Amino acid sequence: MPLLNLNHKTPNRKFNSNGYGIVAACAFCAVAGLADNFANASAVFPMQAFNVIILGAPNTKGGRTSVGSFSDNSDIQGSAFINGDVAGSTFAGNGLPSGDTIGLEVTGGVTSSSVHVNNGNVLLGGTAVSGFSVNSGGTTTQNSSQPATDLANFSSTLTSTSDQWAKLATTNGTSVTDSNNDLSFNIPVNAGNLVVFNISGSTFSPSSPVSNIIFSNIGTNQQVLINVSGTSFIEPGGLNFNGDTTIADNVIWNFAQATSIGLASGFYGSILAPNATLTDSSTITGNIAVANINSPGEIDFASPNFTAPLHAIPAGGPLPVPASFGLVAIGAAALLAGAGLRKRVKM
Repeated sequence: MPLLNLNHKTPNRKFNSNGYGIVAACAFCAVAGLADNFANASAVFPMQAFNVIILGAPNTKGGRTSVGSFSDNSDIQGSAFINGDVAGSTFAGNGLPSGDTIGLEVTGGVTSSSVHVNNGNVLLGGTAVSGFSVNSGGTTTQNSSQPATDLANFSSTLTSTSDQWAKLATTNGTSVTDSNNDLSFNIPVNAGNLVVFNISGSTFSPSSPVSNIIFSNIGTNQQVLINVSGTSFIEPGGLNFNGDTTIADNVIWNFAQATSIGLASGFYGSILAPNATLTDSSTITGNIAVANINSPGEIDFASPNFTAPLHAIPAGGPLPVPASFGLVAIGAAALLAGAGLRKRVKM
């Protein structure tokens, strides 16, 4: 599956009648489920292209304010997109998703020589101090307009996706049980590729007796979407994922309402929380998209090659498609039908 190439810019072109037919055909394919992306048929879902995405806090005008200066004393194993400046961290130490080229993309600049990008290219909206390292043949592009454009697109896509996912109903036959300090997410053996749970953030309150997270009957290629309600989420200290480290390839935690998330133990699974500040003192194994991060620990790839995670929830899959896609589908069908009718008349 092709991944997003952020260096590519598509020039504006004028369309003739054949061009409209191509647009209609592409739109129809997207709605039919042949596109890779939930909201945009021409781009990969951002969390597939980046291990870490930091969007910044939303303001009253609907945009995003910069997170300021980002620094992580631990490593980010994969690539990162950051709205702000970068003052420290090692990025892309474990490489990039297959086909990707960007190790670090920043709307601001690199302000310290303690920044290291071990794989991929660097794309900056600002400038970089001399002395920061870009290894493995990577290049650095400064004063680019692309990060600002991507920020707007990523913010819109991730926010709308989070809202859409939060509206999904719990999958029939699933259950969440709490017994002997074990919180079990029970998946029926006949469940499809997408399994949805809806839980309250209070399930994981600091006073909660839960100490182990267990996923039963999870399939190798199943995607488990866990919608967590509430404006805040605090992980109890000492929480154990009971050795199920491979679930990081399959599980997505969606915090559509959250503005604050606190993690105190090792956490597994990708995290989508576009309006939340994440405070983390441990290791996260999974891809994350948040508004901001405090005291970040190490953030590890769930699956460097993306052979399983995230791609099972695209357009045309079980998720509801935005209303605009329905209009595109109708328009596409009409254009294609009209083209066929004109061809038959000419014959």
